Amino acid sequence: MTSGSVVRLGLLVGGGRVPEEIAEAAVARGWPVHVVGIDGEVDGTFPGLPVTRVNWGQIGRMTRAFRENGCTHLVIVGRVSRPDMTKLKPDFGLVQAIPSILRIMASGGDDGVLRGVVRFFEGHGLTVLGPADVAPELAIGAGAIGTRAPSAEDEIDIAKGLSIVRLLGAFDVGQSVVVRGGAIIAIEGAEGTDRMLSRVAPTESGARGVLVKRPKPQQDMRVDMPVIGPDTISNSARAGLAGVAVLAGQVLITQRQEVVARAEQEGLFVAGVTDGQAVSGHAAPRGKDKASGDNEDIARGAAILRVLQPFVASRSVVVARKYVLAIESGEGVEAVLRRVGGLRQWGSQHTKKRSGFAVLGEGQRIEASHVDLAVAAGLRGLAAAGPDSVSAQAKERAGATGLALAAADVATRSRS
Repeated sequence: MTSGSVVRLGLLVGGGRVPEEIAEAAVARGWPVHVVGIDGEVDGTFPGLPVTRVNWGQIGRMTRAFRENGCTHLVIVGRVSRPDMTKLKPDFGLVQAIPSILRIMASGGDDGVLRGVVRFFEGHGLTVLGPADVAPELAIGAGAIGTRAPSAEDEIDIAKGLSIVRLLGAFDVGQSVVVRGGAIIAIEGAEGTDRMLSRVAPTESGARGVLVKRPKPQQDMRVDMPVIGPDTISNSARAGLAGVAVLAGQVLITQRQEVVARAEQEGLFVAGVTDGQAVSGHAAPRGKDKASGDNEDIARGAAILRVLQPFVASRSVVVARKYVLAIESGEGVEAVLRRVGGLRQWGSQHTKKRSGFAVLGEGQRIEASHVDLAVAAGLRGLAAAGPDSVSAQAKERAGATGLALAAADVATRSRS
């Protein structure tokens, strides 16, 4: 964007404080702003600014609001839940957009969905900007914020965390990991950073660890820039961590003063760091998978397990429609199956049709308890590698419940 550009900014906003901070920054730059807030998501008030409220299904009302208010540029920002398709209030604009929406949904992962959203609004004449284009002061720079800085031990954990997120980036996996004493304790899947942190507990030994957050290598920073805020600090403290490290210039901070105050109170560091040398390991696949449907999900899960094998005792990955729902990091296969029931790709979590496979790593055996948990989670099947990978009881339960089982020849098909 050149300095002479005429900007009338549209904001398509969800929840959280970041949308209001973006609006305030735009107003400070002298830009006219029109806010379109999504019902059930937006919780900001945007004092002094015009606001149009829309339902997820009112695509026509959404684009019309930007057009009638002369918006030239658009920022899409704020926390949103995956929409309940049964509660949409469709307008004619949604009907017209159905072909585009179907193409977006078919992309399979968050990255593809968000890129499709950008293309949709660009097709309506809007230039999509990232939050940092409007409010660069919200991006965390290099160095520690506050009085505390990472220790030498923390720096080792940080380097490993940055590299693990990079390695997993080609699979469209989450932006955060927790590393403690060189061990990967938790990997963010579809549940988000806060829920990932909720399953990390302090250690009796007093070992702490670090939350590491960075964008995936191919992430579109216009619509999916990572954010930390006061809740990130509180949740990290409850997990017994020493601090939070983010990739400098690539992560937003909301309510900066409150973040600093909580970090000081809890004794945590918050730091922007640079990316060093990647941890060596298997290269993640590029391009489209050759398999399709169930086999594609199984192949993706198996590939992730291979990538992680040198770094973490991951025994299972759950993938649905190419979308990685969860990655185990030592908590056990059953724990992963229990937590994936509500995690689904956009538009698919309210269907009764089963989708997705849990892929178990080498040496893991599918048991009857796994079958029951997979059925309860709405998965289509389980896959495992190696001989004798399915118990007789599991086969019996799968037959009774209609759950698909994939044996070694399928689970290991993508090996080179």
